[in-house]
Amino acid sequence: MTAKFSMANTSGLFDSAAHVEASDRMQGAMEELKVKNERQEKIRAQQQEQQEKEEKQRARRVEEALAAKAVQQKEDGSFIKGQQQEEELDSDDEAMLDELDEDPELERIRAARLKQLKNEFEEKQSLMAKGHGEFREISQDEFLTEVTGSPLVAVHFYHRDFERCKIMDMHLAKLARSHIECKFVKLNAEKAPFFVEKLAIRVLPTVVCFKDGVAFPERVIGFDGLTDDEEEAEIANFGSRSNHHATSSDNFPTAALARKMAEIGAIREKDEADEE
Repeated sequence: MTAKFSMANTSGLFDSAAHVEASDRMQGAMEELKVKNERQEKIRAQQQEQQEKEEKQRARRVEEALAAKAVQQKEDGSFIKGQQQEEELDSDDEAMLDELDEDPELERIRAARLKQLKNEFEEKQSLMAKGHGEFREISQDEFLTEVTGSPLVAVHFYHRDFERCKIMDMHLAKLARSHIECKFVKLNAEKAPFFVEKLAIRVLPTVVCFKDGVAFPERVIGFDGLTDDEEEAEIANFGSRSNHHATSSDNFPTAALARKMAEIGAIREKDEADEE
């Protein structure tokens, strides 16, 4: 169940100087990475836009050629009579198909599509090598490396004894397998006091999502917006429930969490049937 999370007993693990130094290092690294990724994202977007424009132009030329040939063939066919003429028409059709097979524009479109599929496959393999496609636990020392090592990352701050955190784990594990574009990890809040304080984690479970190392303003707090439980808003703000046991009102479909994370920007939208 969602619960108010206090760092009163763990804040002494880090002295003031360590907090300031670690905070400065993290802020500097995130800002530098943000500028670099924004520049790269702009270049990629321009290249993709140009490529899509060229492919559309090529496809349009091929469609126009096909339409013209089809019209001409239909006009010629209206005057053809007898079996011999039908055979000649079939021969013309085959010749047209042969011409299309040898059309350089069509070949370029095919090559572009094959290149796109190859790039998508290579990107998927690269992401999986970074830990995408599975739901893993990380330590506080691994946090910065993990959230800055992939374009999109979702971090579940959890408590091992909270039933609601276990429910959230179950749904996140499902999403990790179907949304390769985002890395899914979890972090024990008791063992990560610095980032719990830095990110102002007050309720567990909480899922914080990152893009290029920078946290999205919106996050998943408890089960707020995922269930029909009218207490959720109060829980998200005050952590008012007195126990951590799951109830019947804690049941929600994985698709509800997927919609929430898609609204945040951490994953791409899919059909709800694919999320179950």
